[in-house]
Amino acid sequence: MIGVVQCGFGAVTMVLADEHEAAPRPMESRTIAVDGPEIDARTWVDLVGELWGAMGSPHLRGLGITSPGRGLVVLDSAREPLCPVWDDDRSAPDAGWCTKKFPPEWWASEIGRIPTAVQPVTKMSWLHRSEPEIWKRAGRFLHVHEFVTSELAGDGVDVTDATGAVGSGWFDERRHRHHPEVLALIDRDRDWRDALPHVEAGPQIVGTWRSMPLVTGATLDVESMSDPTSPSVPLMFARIVTAVGS
Repeated sequence: MIGVVQCGFGAVTMVLADEHEAAPRPMESRTIAVDGPEIDARTWVDLVGELWGAMGSPHLRGLGITSPGRGLVVLDSAREPLCPVWDDDRSAPDAGWCTKKFPPEWWASEIGRIPTAVQPVTKMSWLHRSEPEIWKRAGRFLHVHEFVTSELAGDGVDVTDATGAVGSGWFDERRHRHHPEVLALIDRDRDWRDALPHVEAGPQIVGTWRSMPLVTGATLDVESMSDPTSPSVPLMFARIVTAVGS
């Protein structure tokens, strides 16, 4: 049995599947509603344990976390969240500012997507511009799935892969790097070397939780993960099988 947890802004869902099937499909799922659009990042971590217990505490051969690409977790040097994770369009002016500094065709070529108000890169810009005291204390910037995975592993090591990093707005998938020009655009004076997660080429086991392997997460359409017809379902289960073996 393998499992996926969807950390959304409206609900958190755990979905289980048989990894021995040629195309693993959801066998059982359970959902707990959450109250967005602003959420304490640790809420998602707590709900993983609650869902797992509600489903009978199954032993899984692999567990992966997904989240929407629009969530930004901001941590201080002690890995404490400095602000809620928000899901609104307050950074719309920053998206416009980003495309003024670099034209849309530059973003499309270098990053593969044009900045919008929901992307973490514009949320970082908004935070830098609007919350300077929080920005000064910020030491780490993560997607929701990256934060939840590292918190479950309990080792304080943030690891993702290219599928998990592409939604950020600062990851250059073609060169497999956090794009230095984008990061300098947000804050030229910050030392970015330890501020972002390490990015693996593909899905990896990055730790364990309750003796179960944790696999690098992904930014996927979490609203449809429990729908067997959603393309997100076989994609995420296939990632876990790739990492843990069939």
